[in-house]
Amino acid sequence: MNEEIQRKVRVLQQLSIAAYPDAMLVYLCGMLMGAVHRVHFVRDLEGAPIAIQIAMGRARVWPTPPWQATVGGMTIPDPLTLASALAQRDDPICVKLLFDGSSEHEDFQQCLVNSYADVVAGRTAGVQRAEDRMAELRARIDRALDIYNECRRLMEDGDPARRDELAAFQRMAQEELQACTRELRRLEMQVASSKD
Repeated sequence: MNEEIQRKVRVLQQLSIAAYPDAMLVYLCGMLMGAVHRVHFVRDLEGAPIAIQIAMGRARVWPTPPWQATVGGMTIPDPLTLASALAQRDDPICVKLLFDGSSEHEDFQQCLVNSYADVVAGRTAGVQRAEDRMAELRARIDRALDIYNECRRLMEDGDPARRDELAAFQRMAQEELQACTRELRRLEMQVASSKD
């Protein structure tokens, strides 16, 4: 069982414990654990062929039911009917979870993707985090290049007394450039391999 699946199972276990004594919600969590390889936690359910929203605690606003589900655009009335519908389809199961502390829940955040479109494109939560980190690294590389080039320009035009200071800043920028470039290449290879 890979790490992402383990995280999803932990989230669903904790959710089922919090769902007690709502037997139908506990059943729903158990059913999702049984199909955990198809479950994807999403921020937006738009376009998902199988969409389930679960709201618990203060995140649930009355009169919203604790869970809602649609399969192929059709509203499902209970978890038993949902189980039957899931057994007849192979589509990914997109689950939008609303619960207290969700923004701080590490396992949940590590599995969360934006939408069904990301699921279809194979952009798992890990890939999205890697892409965000790659964007951050590119920005750091741009800043380091700017510093490096500015130091070089000042060394050519500037005061000889500041030459040592500027050379030190230039070395720091070069080290930052090298470190960021190495990490960027590693992440690019990781993302490329996950999409294959």
